[in-house]
Amino acid sequence: ATLCKHKDGLFYIHIQVKDEPPEPIKTTDVKGVDLGRTDLAMSSDGEKFTGEGVKNKRDKLARVRASIQKKGTKSSKRLLKRLSGREKRYQSWVNHNKGY
Repeated sequence: ATLCKHKDGLFYIHIQVKDEPPEPIKTTDVKGVDLGRTDLAMSSDGEKFTGEGVKNKRDKLARVRASIQKKGTKSSKRLLKRLSGREKRYQSWVNHNKGY
């Protein structure tokens, strides 16, 4: 163990523990999933989950961004900043709620 004083003035004790990793579990029920743009997900069994709704949403957001960027005003820059990350958040939401 090491006793350290941090920049905030508080003391912290750092303890290092060594442990052996557990043995891997052997199973035959492994399923791989490939996440993509054309098909939202495709399993290693050949099961497909289409991403048509997500593709339409992405295309719409791209058109909106393009039209806003074309204006180039101060307020359009604020709007672009507000909209940044919306596509990623939407994709994460779909993946989580649809069970992909």
